[in-house]
Amino acid sequence: GGGAAAAAATAPASILRIRVDRAEDSKTLPELMKPTFKIYTNVTVRTLTQHVIRRIAKTTGRELPPGEEVQLFLVSDNPIVAKRALNPTVRMEQIAAQVGEFRLEYRERM
Repeated sequence: GGGAAAAAATAPASILRIRVDRAEDSKTLPELMKPTFKIYTNVTVRTLTQHVIRRIAKTTGRELPPGEEVQLFLVSDNPIVAKRALNPTVRMEQIAAQVGEFRLEYRERM
């Protein structure tokens, strides 16, 4: 279905630099060597989670064990959002519009 061509016709998505740190209460996941991700603003939480998982695998030199799920949390100075799990279908631009400055943390799903 004309994916790339159709996407090119719309205004280009801007790029966001997002820092994704390991949550302090993570039991099994390592720190990322490069915690900053450059992504398009229309990327969903689910897609970014995949990027984080790939980078964790690069850091450890092994794939995550099957069934081990990684969850992203929103971290912001905005007290309304404090620290909460994110819906996988939410796009980065929606988060930015709601909370302004933010970063993310990851840990295994408890």
